[in-house]
Amino acid sequence: MLLAKTSILPVVFLSSGLCFALCGCSGLTTGSTAACGPTYAQQNTAGAVGINIPTYGGTAIAQSFTISNNITLKSITLPLTFKGSIPSGNYLTLTLQSDAGGSPSGVTLATATYDIPTTSTTSSAPGFVSNTQPTQATFTFTTPAVLAVSTVTTTPSPTPSASPSPVVTGVATVFWIVVDASYPQSATNYASWAGWQGTGYYTSGQALYETSTPGTFSNALIGVLETLDMTFGC
Repeated sequence: MLLAKTSILPVVFLSSGLCFALCGCSGLTTGSTAACGPTYAQQNTAGAVGINIPTYGGTAIAQSFTISNNITLKSITLPLTFKGSIPSGNYLTLTLQSDAGGSPSGVTLATATYDIPTTSTTSSAPGFVSNTQPTQATFTFTTPAVLAVSTVTTTPSPTPSASPSPVVTGVATVFWIVVDASYPQSATNYASWAGWQGTGYYTSGQALYETSTPGTFSNALIGVLETLDMTFGC
């Protein structure tokens, strides 16, 4: 069965470059006025984090985001850059995961892949912008991912004349985008996920990398001010 064509919201343009940030669906919690404001120049300097490089030990990079209402995602687009020559036939896998104490839970809610072109630093890359700007890599879910907020149920105090019904309230809920790579770990041939480093970062999420212990994530080498950019297709 064919899915309806995915609709990606327009890219925002700023005076100093392109913005590819936390933008897309109603129900996302932006957390700061800069959430849709990182420019390419900021992404291209301290903001990019390598995927499956020896520095971090593990194969995956993760970024959290917060929703305030239930949302349905058809796709997620990430700004990627490619270094060196990644062997042909490799791909990136994106999984949506729930949160477990401030890290990805390991529970997969949805999965999508992006095939890395053989010549990944040229216009053969799907979503290619230019050799000086990130490739916009779209990961499309075969079945749209439905993410629901957590709920809290409270019962108002009864009165002599009435027994109020319980009230169910949605609360802001954290989810994770986790991206890992099929190519061999390398310090010279790899993909990087572009992001934001420093003041004005996305305050309702954070970036982490997988350590040499599978499933264990940290930000010790990238800092608490690092966030990675993403655009949601609804």
